[in-house]
Amino acid sequence: MNNVDILLRESGWEVGRKANLERIKRLYFDSEYVWNDIQNIFLKEYAYLEIKYMSPIWKQEVILSLNPLNAQDQITYDIIEDYEEFLEESLLIIGEIERENMTLLLSKTGNFYGAYDDCIIEWGTDFKVFIYDLINGIKGDMVIID
Repeated sequence: MNNVDILLRESGWEVGRKANLERIKRLYFDSEYVWNDIQNIFLKEYAYLEIKYMSPIWKQEVILSLNPLNAQDQITYDIIEDYEEFLEESLLIIGEIERENMTLLLSKTGNFYGAYDDCIIEWGTDFKVFIYDLINGIKGDMVIID
């Protein structure tokens, strides 16, 4: 088992996990977010996990929280709309990395993004690779929004 699988299991993840998404669905509905099967499948498997890892950048423990309910409090929808317009893709808030001040987003096509201020980091479509990159201090492709 690799480090990513260990971190996921320590956070409460297991094969076949199905989180209760009722509160998250209510948030998305109330906020008029549009979401699809790709995003739904991801959230069923990973919603509410808190993945703790030692950041090689910060030299301390960092928590990646996959709780859209809490992450929603840190960002306004108009900012998400700006990101969507820039990327030309519908986005859904899926969590946050507090130490990084980063909101985590999942696009309707399955791309993971980290966003803060006027920057977006593209992490690709493989969640475990995204986690691997984070715990190893590898940054995704950064885009500055004008």
